[in-house]
Amino acid sequence: MNNFKWIVKQRWLLRKKHPLSLIIGVVLPLLSMIFYLQAYQQSSDMMTVAVVDSAPSVYTNFFKQRLASSVKIETFPNQAAADSAAINNEVSAVVVINPQAAHRLAEHRSGVIASVSSLQGKFTLKSFKNNVQLAANLTQQLALQAKSLTEFKKLTNHYQRALPKLSFRDTGDAEQSQMMSVQIIGVVLMLALYYASSLSSEIMQKERSDGTFQRLMLSPVSRRTYLSATVCFAFGLLSIQSGTTLLIMRWIFKINPGCSYLALWLLLELFDLLAIAVALLIGSWSPNRKMDGALQTIIYTVTSLLSGGFIPLIVMQKIMQRIAALTPQYWVIKVISQLQHQTGWQSISFSLMILIAFILVFLAGTVYKLSNSRTIARFA
Repeated sequence: MNNFKWIVKQRWLLRKKHPLSLIIGVVLPLLSMIFYLQAYQQSSDMMTVAVVDSAPSVYTNFFKQRLASSVKIETFPNQAAADSAAINNEVSAVVVINPQAAHRLAEHRSGVIASVSSLQGKFTLKSFKNNVQLAANLTQQLALQAKSLTEFKKLTNHYQRALPKLSFRDTGDAEQSQMMSVQIIGVVLMLALYYASSLSSEIMQKERSDGTFQRLMLSPVSRRTYLSATVCFAFGLLSIQSGTTLLIMRWIFKINPGCSYLALWLLLELFDLLAIAVALLIGSWSPNRKMDGALQTIIYTVTSLLSGGFIPLIVMQKIMQRIAALTPQYWVIKVISQLQHQTGWQSISFSLMILIAFILVFLAGTVYKLSNSRTIARFA
């Protein structure tokens, strides 16, 4: 037991000499939360445009109604007021309806129905012009089919009735918050893998290369004690990182993950143990430090991208979703989704058993390699 405490103490003293690595473990998840909060805030806001209709009529009202189906519109009395709103970034674009548009449409004459301008670049203007053009084309098409204003009204009413009836469910911010939570956790999982490597595998590799590991193996310290002390040290710091990240989510950003924070923390604790097991497995089987670093980068990055933490699985092809099931991160994301949707305990326990199986297999591979290694020669 004294040997176990001594190894943990030495690990901590070495880590204290590099406080930056301890800070990064919390700063990077914090930055990821800020990034996703900004991204979701921008994506949740519908594009707002200013509309100037100096001569309102049935025709222009229908045009505005069609335009409002794709963007959020605000009506202004004149172009000066609309331009002022655009300058102040209150609207993304300005649509000025031609005062002669109603007469031209009623008389079946061609001409410009509306003009579009924007101060937010060509990309915004180009993408929005398509919406305006579609609304104008539909208005002109119905006007050409009608011989009078009464017929135009009948055609527009018929068009409205012919539209498919859709049922919408207002979920507020809950669903968006849950999706954002999953992606933030996806970043935390990848960072946990790299952080676990710096706390376990890299230390072990360094000690093997500078001869510390060889001297320890010639002392009363057993390989089992050495491995268990390394795991406990890394698990303790990873637990602090996971807990701090969740506290920031809960109390600073007030993110609703859609499930209990306690359950989320316990799940991250399980993955922290898995991350340590993966790092030790790669470190014990790697012939040198360069190979260890290369394998970690490839495995951690690829599995994180495939797991659904960064890219939602729903947008992936079926074959990619099946491949994702081979990664441990996938099952963590799946448990979070099951907790959010309050599925039965049986389905959650199955996913947890798979995670535990991953941990046991990885640890068994590490123990086998360290126990059956016939040489403890130094390597670079």
